[in-house]
Formats: sequence, structure tokens, C-alpha cells
Amino acid sequence: MKRLLFATVSLCIAAAAASPVAAFAAQPAPAYPDIYGANLEFTTLKDFAIGDNCAAYTDGNTIFYIENEDKTEYAVSGKTFSALDCADGKFYYTLTGDNTVYSLPDKQPADYVMPNFSEPVEVSPNYYYYYTTETQVLMFLDKSKTENSAVALEGCTRIKKYNDTLYVIKDNSLKTLDGAETADYPVVYSNYGMLERIPLGDAPEKLNTYSTFGQAPKIVNIADGATATKIDPDKIDAAKGMFPIESIDEARANTTWLTEGPALLLCETGSVRLIARGGDCYILDAADATDFTQVPLTPASEGSTATVNADEYAHSLPYMSNATRALKLRPSEVVDVLYFVSAGDVPVLAHDFYLIKNADGEYGYVAAEFLNDLNYPPIDEGGASQIPDPAPSDADNVRTVVLVLVVVALVLIAIGYMTWVITSKHRKVKKNADGEVDVTKEQKAEDEEKEE
Repeated sequence: MKRLLFATVSLCIAAAAASPVAAFAAQPAPAYPDIYGANLEFTTLKDFAIGDNCAAYTDGNTIFYIENEDKTEYAVSGKTFSALDCADGKFYYTLTGDNTVYSLPDKQPADYVMPNFSEPVEVSPNYYYYYTTETQVLMFLDKSKTENSAVALEGCTRIKKYNDTLYVIKDNSLKTLDGAETADYPVVYSNYGMLERIPLGDAPEKLNTYSTFGQAPKIVNIADGATATKIDPDKIDAAKGMFPIESIDEARANTTWLTEGPALLLCETGSVRLIARGGDCYILDAADATDFTQVPLTPASEGSTATVNADEYAHSLPYMSNATRALKLRPSEVVDVLYFVSAGDVPVLAHDFYLIKNADGEYGYVAAEFLNDLNYPPIDEGGASQIPDPAPSDADNVRTVVLVLVVVALVLIAIGYMTWVITSKHRKVKKNADGEVDVTKEQKAEDEEKEE
């Protein structure tokens, strides 16, 4: 019994430990969705109406109104739609069992008479469409032909003419009609709902980690007309695993088309990039935010310091947000000032920033207004500068010290050897012309003194 209980508990623990990993692994790679080009497909297409850059479709239960690829849905509780039409840029509908004509989008009764869609349609003196009396099959007649034989357009219903184009319903899809030939007419709309399902990946960790890219912050160039969604990075919730867009209306209201130009790269995850222009943060596809360049940081002289004047945070990037907080600062805390970057030089920044280091060796960017008693002599080196390594190594310093000690030791050995040679008491001798040893006068005098 104990063995069974132990095995059961072990399996439960293993399953509990594995489930978060499995859930994380199951998440799709972060990617900004293609919110455009979504096709609206119908199980039942009952009627339609076409206007200028707008159209309406109904399956009987819902009216799908699309304007400039932006889709809005309308429904009437407990009732079904029977017919749609468009005239002078306005849309109208009727309900089953109700002869009243209503207008969109206000759903109020309108002074409009819905046409009889079963009447013949004459496109030209030669082209003519009509329904058979008994079977209500749509027929096409080309009067230019001598035999005047009509062609049955099987499965085609609800023929309508808008702006000199003929439309017809066939196989629950909208078609254009030219003579007896039909062609697909895709119903395309913008699917902002896909923005509610963008995986976050490791964006939260990257946003509040100093030196995410291992070097100076980066500037990217935004492509002209790039689709982007404005978000508040302070609302990012890593636990949800998605960007915090709560509704289609919010997604639609915050999606925009950016102009060409620079932006601060906050982080990248998968094929998604978060960028900032001033105080605004956007998410967009990586393909629309390319051409990395470094933020030009001006270095300060060694020993530059400043005093923190508020209960504030240093940030992982020159962008102020709860999401980019890297370390906490205390009022009156003295920090080392390493670099400076000006919003005048980099217009995509909302503030002037200093890159600082605290007493614990932690790095971060602080807005200039939160520092006092600034002792900051800049060094004009030109161009962007590398930011300090947040995890430096002492290996090179150790090698340098050892090399210096070796050199000093060699010098001392050389000095000792030279001293020994100079002070040596060995006898100095030389040979005369006969090859005999000739003792110098100094040596003779020295030998005599020793004998006495």
C-alpha cells in the first residue's frame, strides 16, 4: 500500500512539474499577425449590398458590415434578416415577417422602398437576365446571337447591379457576373481579433534586463506605412503569455500606420519587436523595423558622480516604464555617471538620460531630472560608445599584475649580478710579452699588505 501511495504521489509531482514546461513549449513563437487579408466565409449567404469601399452581407442571423476592410457585426435579438440593399452610400435591411425598412448603423425605420430582386435585369440592349416563372432559375440571354438561346445559370441567386458591376450569390459565396461567366469576389476584412493572441515570449524579462543586447541601446528604422499596434508596456502581464489587448475595439483603436523614420528598439522576441518613439510604445513585425544603429552615448570622465534626488528607478534602456525598471535608487544616493544621451541628439527619446552605476556595481539609465550635484566632465570622442559590461571579468587584470612582477624580478636579478661583478675580489691578471703572468702594481701592493 505504501509503495502504491509513493508511486502515485511521485507521478503527481512529476506531472505538476512537467505541465508548466509543456504549456510553455506549446506556445507558438511570438509573431505580429497579418491582421489583413482575412476572408469572410459563409455557411449561408442570404443577401448582400455593395457600396463605395464598403459592403454588407448577411447569413440571416447577422449583418457583417465591412468598410475599408474594417469589419463590424450587427444582430437583432430574436429576429432574422431577409434582405439588404445600398443606395446613395446608405445601407438598408428588412427583417423576416416585417415590411419595415431599417437603416444601418442606427437600426431605425427609414423612408426607403426595398426593390424587387426577382425582376429582370438588363445590362445592355443585348445582355438580359431574368428568372424562370416556375423554377426561379436565373437565365442569361444574349440578344446579339441569332438563335437567341438563353443559358441557365444554375445555383445563382440574388442578382444585383452596383456601379455597373453585376454580382450574384452562388455556393454561398459572392461572385461577379459577366455574361454567363462568374468569378470569385473575395470578402476581405481586417482581423483585429488576432491581436488578442500574440504570445509574449521572453519580452518581460528582456524589457527589465540591463544591456539586453550586450552593447549600447539600438535605433531601428521604421518602414513607411508599417502597421503597428500601440500598447502600454506597464500593462504587460507575463503570466498571461500574451500582449494585453483586451478587445477587438481596443486593438482597432490602437492600431496605426507609422511614418518612416527612427525608433528606439526596446526588445525583440520571435519576429515581434517593441519600439518606442518618445513616450509611445508600439509592437510591430520585425521586417518593418530594421537597420540597427547604436544610440550615440557621450562618455563621462573617470570619477564623474551625481546624487539621486527622488525615490526613483534606473531603467534597462533610455525609456521610462514600469516594464523597463532595472534597479531601485534611493534619495541622496551617490552614483557614478558613465555616459550621457540627449533627446536633442536622439529625438526618439522622451528625456535626457544618464547611464549610471550604483555602489553595488549595478547599471541603469536615469532621466536627467532625477540627478543633482552633477560632476560630469564629458569626453568628446565622437560617435557611439560601448556601454560597460554588466558582468566584467578580472582575468586580464590578474595577468597584467603577474607580468609586472616577473619584469621587476628580472630587473632585480640583473642589478644583483652587476653588483657582484663590480665588487668582486678576484685577482686581476694579465700576461707579458713572454707569456708569463704579469701581476699589476695594485695587486702587488695588496699582496704585500697581506704578508705584513
